[in-house]
Amino acid sequence: MRSLVPAEKRTASEKMLVSFEECIVRTPRPPSQLVAIVDKYVKDNPAQWHGRMSGLVFEALRCRDSSAGVRAGASALSSGARQGE
Repeated sequence: MRSLVPAEKRTASEKMLVSFEECIVRTPRPPSQLVAIVDKYVKDNPAQWHGRMSGLVFEALRCRDSSAGVRAGASALSSGARQGE
């Protein structure tokens, strides 16, 4: 979702979605890995099951401030996904 709205006029939700999209583009993963990441997050966080699925997906895939943390988390999750196959 590339917003046509100038950055200074975006709502908080629009800013969040643009940031999320930029993060996903910076750290491309195959769809199967994205599914594995979301699946692991949902299984590891049963207290969040009452929330909307879109919120769970966003939280599972959101980028952290540290790119090293993103790489480490993705690596750990992808190895976990391979073990469960």
